[in-house]
Amino acid sequence: MTRHTFNISKARAVGPNKRSKKAMSILREKLQDAEGDVSISPELNQKVWQKGGSNPPSKITVDVEKVGDRKVARPGEEPQRASTTEEGPSRDYSDVVGGTVGEAKDAISEMEDPDYEALLEAEKEGKDRKTLKEFIEGKMEG
Repeated sequence: MTRHTFNISKARAVGPNKRSKKAMSILREKLQDAEGDVSISPELNQKVWQKGGSNPPSKITVDVEKVGDRKVARPGEEPQRASTTEEGPSRDYSDVVGGTVGEAKDAISEMEDPDYEALLEAEKEGKDRKTLKEFIEGKMEG
């Protein structure tokens, strides 16, 4: 099995309703160059078309397997992105404070042992709302 990641963003150069079709053409060409004669699996086709004809992915990872006497391209596993946090796995609080103030307050109240300083920092970097910052500071004090 061979794994390739192809950049198919050039499909955006055509009209919006033809982008996924163009992405498939580009993918076929790149597979032909890399592996020779390769069949595209229905799963790979579905992955390119899953967001419709006008919004194909810009990059796609493909696994090429030999099945009998032919090669078949299947969608590969996307590599996991490295975490940029210093302290290991921590919550991304920007999603929590991203909604309305009421939704954020409810979400914070329902959390078990939240990191209030990280919540406050996420709010300052995001919408920077006075009422939510005061709520978080109040939770920090008591």
